[in-house]
Amino acid sequence: MTLTRYLYNKEHAEYSFFLSLLKRDPEQAKFWIYELYHSGFKEESFSLVWKLYYQLYAGFFVNLEELLKRETLEWMEDNSRDWTIGTIVENMARREPCIEFRRVFTKDRSAPPGLDAYVTKILEDEASDPEQVFSEFTKKYSCFRTKGKNAYDSFCDTIAKIPMLCKREAYAARLFTGVFLLDSGNGFDRKVYVILGKDDVAKYKNKPFVQGKSWKILRRERKYKAEIPPGSEETSFDETWLSRAYASPVWRQRIEKYGGKLVDGEIQFGSEEQEEQFHMWYNMEPDEQPSGSMSCNRTFNSWSAISSKYACEPFNEWASTYTLSL
Repeated sequence: MTLTRYLYNKEHAEYSFFLSLLKRDPEQAKFWIYELYHSGFKEESFSLVWKLYYQLYAGFFVNLEELLKRETLEWMEDNSRDWTIGTIVENMARREPCIEFRRVFTKDRSAPPGLDAYVTKILEDEASDPEQVFSEFTKKYSCFRTKGKNAYDSFCDTIAKIPMLCKREAYAARLFTGVFLLDSGNGFDRKVYVILGKDDVAKYKNKPFVQGKSWKILRRERKYKAEIPPGSEETSFDETWLSRAYASPVWRQRIEKYGGKLVDGEIQFGSEEQEEQFHMWYNMEPDEQPSGSMSCNRTFNSWSAISSKYACEPFNEWASTYTLSL
């Protein structure tokens, strides 16, 4: 288990971010993505938003990819631009996600007939070339020929320029887009976005520590209880919390600043003086915090319950009636 900057279980933080998108809650979504980002998992955070874009939005929100690409490229040029990931998340959370896409990607349900064999080959056949399968499908059904040529070219550009996305999921999601656009009644999402700046995300930055008062930070900054994913356990705290926090870059840097390192699963400092200095600055005393401030929620006991709660009925209706024809 890995602990984040404010001692959330990293897995729980990622899941809480996912649920905040399903709930279309931009504030919670930004809180959770910055909990991960400012714990030092910067590239992982971008990978996560790209993964969830393709799992929840890409099939229908085609133009949104341009925003993700632009903001990601800006960050890749200058990774001090921490507001770019906030801009991405703000705009994702304002749109209606389609959990049915994720269910296909996680094998919880099959893709519609005619599409399922191609999706399965892309996602499950590691020997397959996803680009080749995608190209074969789009040519067979004339996808992006009469509608979406620019979207097709932009997608290819995204694949070429963004290294942190999962290509297999990206190609699978764009299969849905190709079929969606074959219907003459379907159009593109509007290019209307909320663009955040440096000041808009300043509140999410790591707060300075005050010697001897670091224990106050958790009570102030843990604004939401983490959601526990199905199959996971609630986080418990004891004297080993520091070794679990060491896996986060932000905590590793703090520990190593005072000569600490991980040895056989335990943090050892170079001297008692260094250990004392570290605890003077950074001991958050999680086991001494009020229980409510360190507790979690378990809103759903199964993935099927989540799927039922956030089922995308327009998708289910379409999937049950559509046909592909040459």
